[in-house]
Amino acid sequence: MATERRPDLSLYVDILRVLEALDAPHAIVGAFAATVYGITRTTVDIDVVVDLSEQQVQALVTHYPPPRYYADPEQIYFEIPSARSFDNPPVQCYTSCHL
Repeated sequence: MATERRPDLSLYVDILRVLEALDAPHAIVGAFAATVYGITRTTVDIDVVVDLSEQQVQALVTHYPPPRYYADPEQIYFEIPSARSFDNPPVQCYTSCHL
């Protein structure tokens, strides 16, 4: 009998804890969030909308250093004014800023 393989959500949980510690407003969106409402869609990423200040960007980047993680502060700062996404597989972040 095959056993059910559960996804490893440790990075996801860690990111949420860091965002909470940084007091950065955020929301989980997309297919992952839809599962809470009973909508099943296969997904391989987690989409998060985050409102970051400059200090929070630097703290986030410091918490996820290379080479294990890709959190380029220049890319994040570049995307903040446009409120566009920056990819950080398996997590995709959408940024806005209240500077």
